[in-house]
Amino acid sequence: MEDVAEDFLEELIDRCMVQVVEWRYDGRIKTCRIHDLLRDLAMSEAKECKFLEILDGDTFHSMIRARRIAVHTSLHMHMSLRHPNPHLRSLLRFTRSPESLWRCQWTYISDYHKLLRVLDLQGAAVHILPKETRELIHLRHLGLRNTGLKRFSFSINNLSKLQTLDIRATKISRIPYEIWEIESLRHLYFHRTAITGRLPVHVSAMNLRTLSTVSIYGNGWVTDFLGKLTNLRKLGIEGYLVSQTEALSTALGKLRSLETLHLEGPDPISDRILRLIFNLPNIYKLHLSGAMMKLPDPGEIQPNLTKLSLEMSQLEQDSFVTMEKLPNLKMLRLLSNSFCGKEMVCSSGGFPKLRCLEVRELEKLEEWRIEVEAMPGLRRLIIHNCENLKMIPEGLQYVTTLREMAIEGMPDEFEARIEQDSGSDWYKVEHIPSIVISM
Repeated sequence: MEDVAEDFLEELIDRCMVQVVEWRYDGRIKTCRIHDLLRDLAMSEAKECKFLEILDGDTFHSMIRARRIAVHTSLHMHMSLRHPNPHLRSLLRFTRSPESLWRCQWTYISDYHKLLRVLDLQGAAVHILPKETRELIHLRHLGLRNTGLKRFSFSINNLSKLQTLDIRATKISRIPYEIWEIESLRHLYFHRTAITGRLPVHVSAMNLRTLSTVSIYGNGWVTDFLGKLTNLRKLGIEGYLVSQTEALSTALGKLRSLETLHLEGPDPISDRILRLIFNLPNIYKLHLSGAMMKLPDPGEIQPNLTKLSLEMSQLEQDSFVTMEKLPNLKMLRLLSNSFCGKEMVCSSGGFPKLRCLEVRELEKLEEWRIEVEAMPGLRRLIIHNCENLKMIPEGLQYVTTLREMAIEGMPDEFEARIEQDSGSDWYKVEHIPSIVISM
C-alpha cells in the first residue's frame, strides 16, 4: 500500500503537478509542495466536489459537507455548530494551541460521523480516550500524538479495521494486549512503551510494518513474539539490550524485511548484535545508541546502508575508517560521545557519496583534518557543541560541493576564526553559500 502511494506521488512529480522541496538521503522524497496557483485551483475544486475543506476561521458559519476536513483554527468552534456530516471520512487537526475535547464533543463525533476513517487530534488535550470512540468502527488511522493520553476507556480491539495508531509523546506506559487482536494493524508508533499481558499465539497473518519505539522489558515478548513479525520494516527498541542479547539476536535474524532500526540503551551493544544488524539484507537506516568495541569490517556491512546515526558509541579512528568505506552512505550523524578520539581524519576517497555530516557533542575531539578528494559530494555540515575542537577542519576548503554549514554552541574563539574576511579560517569556508552561526 505504501509503495503504491509513493508511485502515485512520483507520477505527480513527473507531470510537474507536485514539486520536490527536499530529498531524503536514500533518494526518496522527504517534503514536497505545489504551486500557489495550482493549490488555489485544487482547493476550489476540492470544495466544490466536497472532497476536502480547510477550516481557517472564515468558513465556520457555512454548512460543511466535505468528506475530508482540515482544521487550522479551533476544533471547538467547528464542533460547536454541531452540523451533522454523515459523509465525513477524515478529520485532521493542525491547530498549534492546545484545547481539551469535552465528552459531548466526542458524542458529536461518534453520533454524526460514523463513517470516519481518519481521526488525527495531535496536540489536543485527550487524557482519556472515551468509550464513544469505539463506535467509530471504520477507523483506519487514529493519531493521538502529544495529547497527554493516559489510558483507553474501552477495549482497543473494538476498532477492528485500525491500521495506524500513533500515541507518541503520551503517558501510555503499557501497550494494551487487545491491540494484537487487530489483524489489520500496519503501523504502531509509541514512546518507550512496554509490551505486557498475553501475546497472540498465531501472528503469521499480521502485516505489521512499523513498531517503534518499545521497551525491551516485558513478558518475554522479544523471545516469543518479535521474530514472528516478519513483515516489519521499521523497528525501535530501548532498554538494557545486554540482558536480551540471545533473544534479540535470534529475533532480529528473522526480520529480513527490516529497513530502519533504532536501538538505544545504557549498556554496550554486543558484537554479535552489531554484525547481525549491519548485515540485514534490506537495512538502509540505523540509529544505534550504546557503547561498542568497534564497527564490523566493511565487508560485513550491507552496501545499501545510506543513513547511520551513532550515540555514546565511544569509537576510535579505526571505526571511522570503516565508515569511510561504506559505498552508499549519504548521511552520517556522530552524536554525543560516539567518537572518543582526539583527532579525526577524513581520508582521500573516503565517504564517496556522503551528502550530510553532523558532528555533535564530541567532547574529546581537538583536531580534524580532511584530505583532498575526501567527501567529494558533501553538501551540508553541522558542527554542534564540540567544545574542545580548536578550529574548522583543515582541508574543508577542498570540499567545493558544500552548500550549507551550521555552527552551534561553539566557543567564541572558534567562531572568531571564521569571521568574514578577517578570521584566520575564513579561507576554508568562503566558498560555502550559507553559513549559520548560533549559540
